[in-house]
Amino acid sequence: LAEGASQMAPPVVLQVFTACVCFGAMANVTVVLPGAAESARSLGYGMVFSGIIIGCYPVGALVGLFYFGRLPVEKTRDAYLVQAVTMLLANISFVLGLVFNSAWLLIAARAVLGFEGGSMYNSALAMVHFARPETQTGYLVKYQLFVVVGVLGGPLLSGLGILAGGAHGMSEALSGVVANAVLAAFGLVVLIGLLTVFPKTWSEMEELAGGTGPTTGSPANQVVAQTGATSSSAAPKAGVAIAFAILASSYLRMAQRLMLESGGIVLVAEGFGWGSGLAGVAFGVIGVFKASALASFAIWFSTRMSDASWLWVLQAAQVAGIFMMIAPGHTLTPGFEVQFSVGAIIAYCANGVWGGVITSWCLKQAQPGTIFSRENLLIVSQIGIFTGIGVGGVISRAILSRDVSEVLLSYGMMLIAFLQIFLVWLVEPPVLTSRVVVPIIVTTAAGVYAVMSKSLGGSGVDNVFTYHIVFMMLAWFACAPSGLLAQLSSDGGEQVDRSAAHAKWMGAAGFCAALGYYFIFRAHNANGKSHFGNGDIWHTLHVVLGYAALVGCAVQVGTGFMKRFGDSEKLKFHGQAGRALAAIAHCAAGVGLWLQFAPDGGWSMPLRMTLTAGLAIVATIGLRARPQEILGEGCS
Repeated sequence: LAEGASQMAPPVVLQVFTACVCFGAMANVTVVLPGAAESARSLGYGMVFSGIIIGCYPVGALVGLFYFGRLPVEKTRDAYLVQAVTMLLANISFVLGLVFNSAWLLIAARAVLGFEGGSMYNSALAMVHFARPETQTGYLVKYQLFVVVGVLGGPLLSGLGILAGGAHGMSEALSGVVANAVLAAFGLVVLIGLLTVFPKTWSEMEELAGGTGPTTGSPANQVVAQTGATSSSAAPKAGVAIAFAILASSYLRMAQRLMLESGGIVLVAEGFGWGSGLAGVAFGVIGVFKASALASFAIWFSTRMSDASWLWVLQAAQVAGIFMMIAPGHTLTPGFEVQFSVGAIIAYCANGVWGGVITSWCLKQAQPGTIFSRENLLIVSQIGIFTGIGVGGVISRAILSRDVSEVLLSYGMMLIAFLQIFLVWLVEPPVLTSRVVVPIIVTTAAGVYAVMSKSLGGSGVDNVFTYHIVFMMLAWFACAPSGLLAQLSSDGGEQVDRSAAHAKWMGAAGFCAALGYYFIFRAHNANGKSHFGNGDIWHTLHVVLGYAALVGCAVQVGTGFMKRFGDSEKLKFHGQAGRALAAIAHCAAGVGLWLQFAPDGGWSMPLRMTLTAGLAIVATIGLRARPQEILGEGCS
């Protein structure tokens, strides 16, 4: 490490101006969200055009990256100066565009304003430049806190401007740009501060930091790449994979965030009838919760678990929050606004913290001196971020132009959440230990409750068919994965103990599967239906796979008994056959989750998607595990 690096931290003055840059850039993204729809209508356009107004900013930001991405960290002051000047001039132009009723000036001003967004690369680089490896995740989450203050500041300023303007007889469209005038003034204040307070040379900044900081290819940067990496394998990740991970994660989280911000404001304003001003203020308040969550994580929680563990916890919280945003029975009942707000807060907070954690995780895998260096990965991240902002803003408005409904908005967010789960599973599968029991318990409990609850579209506790699903879930969602876990986990103790636990769990799986078949047999007999399907191709596929799983289960229980008490050398196929059986059974269950089994419509789309995602994670536990890697050489 460079001399003094063990005491290094980003200087306070650097953090303050980085916070100002982040606030300005993100507030400029979101300031138009409450008033964009009304601005579009005042110009004679519809909802989609309001999405274009929002989406012009990231177009300019992507262009800006070509300039800001060429500036080394030593040129941070220059980058911040350009950002402040752009914020000042472009916001004034946007106000003039609405005053003179010019759609072209509005669009041009937003695109030019977006140019400043490229400085987010320099602000992120400044935050991690002086950070030690063990504190990098905390500083990047703190950086996300700076970002979210700007995110909440934009709609809050706009909402207050609309409410104040309305009280004084101004049109909603004109009131909405009061916030742009405030941001122009903020740009002027930042510009003055940079010229008078910010250190004029980088050597002054290094003295404040207590060291020179790592540079590309230096030992310190190599420590960032090697120390604190939370991969389950000690081998370095391939550069292409990490570049893809930071690009995809940045794109997905920002697309989801803009879906909630851009689409949620329209839903609250028009679907709930709150109006644009109050909707902007409400989302500003939601942003306060997100800021609090980010600050709390950065201060108290970032080092409590590995980055990989946090990614899974946060992703689960995100899915739970999105699920809460859907009205029961798709009907906006009294009090649903509270449920929607709580769900939005949970999903929003989890999205923000997840972004900081996965960015830190990717940067720890940087390969100094190559195209996959930390600086280049940050540029790739910014490309993903601004592309996601543009896509999320436009698509959310396009969706809600068809129907102002929380269902369509939540479906879009849920789809992105599942893509995030898939991404994390690809780049950082959880280590196979007893902690993996969490998704097993959660998925099984959710599935059992969903089928027993008629309010969720289940068949109810008074229906014999219900218990077919319950016992099959217990067999293949809980017992079979737990049996694999018991056999392969590094927490499983001696080989003999693991084998005994494996046998008990797999025996329980066979017993539950038999009970599941018993109840479907009874249900078919009671209703005079065939035991071999109803002619529908998906139902027939479910039946074929189900019978194959039952036969395989009987064979596996028998061979497992023989292996335990007989000559195990002759039954080496038992393990591979078990994995094949689990794959067949999980495919049968996956098809079954999408069959129509209740007369009143059955489960909602988000619930089916959630259970399918849970099943996919549980099913992959055995397929992703490799006993030799987990237990060491010599283990069977």
